[in-house]
Amino acid sequence: MESIEISECLTPTDEDRILRIWNNVYPVQVIFREAPEFHAYLDKAADAKHFIKRDDHLSVIAWLMTFNRDEKRYFVMLVSDDMQQRGIGKELVMAMKKAENNVSGWVVDSDHYQKADGKTYLSPMIFYKKLGFEITDKSMTRDDFVVRMITWGRAIKK
Repeated sequence: MESIEISECLTPTDEDRILRIWNNVYPVQVIFREAPEFHAYLDKAADAKHFIKRDDHLSVIAWLMTFNRDEKRYFVMLVSDDMQQRGIGKELVMAMKKAENNVSGWVVDSDHYQKADGKTYLSPMIFYKKLGFEITDKSMTRDDFVVRMITWGRAIKK
């Protein structure tokens, strides 16, 4: 497997692969029904930086993007189902921490949601706590779907 690649843009092939992974690993409440929706999401990500992990065939297996929105730096991350629990997510987060001073993200904090394949979506909250993220009291709800904001920053790091 290759090391983490950092880029300011994605190829169309990478975008398609990331969309497929997104729709497989995230709860059905946040999947993109059509590719143009996902492309619009990416287009709204100002000053985006992509952290990409590829397999031996150069296919994307994990992705983390940092971006600006509402005067804050945010991140989103995903790792394909068959590559989880191998340290790849941690590797992406560590690369992000070297490149960013502070970031926030929205994380599902319960195991009450289902993925497209019908399996339970397991909250990554414990993963982020172990990596030094702070869980804030800010939450966002849409149609009974709740996410909580997490933050990390050099001043926050304990």
